[in-house]
Amino acid sequence: MVEANGGSDQLPEAIPLHCEPGDVTIVNRQTLHSSFANTSDDFRISVSWGFHRRKAVAGQRGHLMQPAHVIYDDEFIDKRASVVQVAIDARRQYYGDETPFVYQPFSHRADQYRWSPAIFERVIRDYNIRDIAI
Repeated sequence: MVEANGGSDQLPEAIPLHCEPGDVTIVNRQTLHSSFANTSDDFRISVSWGFHRRKAVAGQRGHLMQPAHVIYDDEFIDKRASVVQVAIDARRQYYGDETPFVYQPFSHRADQYRWSPAIFERVIRDYNIRDIAI
């Protein structure tokens, strides 16, 4: 493909998305994308966030960042999903005038996942080690 494109590794009909510091982009997880090297002294942070239906992951084996012996059982899925409830509560605390979203998997135990430094340590810190890939 590179040879057919005159030696360039850029896709000939690609549409650039120019971003400024602090910008956020949201795309379908199947979107082909890339970025140039960060040549500044500033950090570039990339967050990949996706959702799978519970029935699509329940009982599956680990893939990509998870070893194959890891089974996505209810406990594993629940620990990973608890991040969402903590984020909802953090927003609730910051935007007190809004009606918070009710995350159904945690609706009966939302009080156990109220944003606090202790909850950060228990739920948020290193949450990426519980990423789910299928």
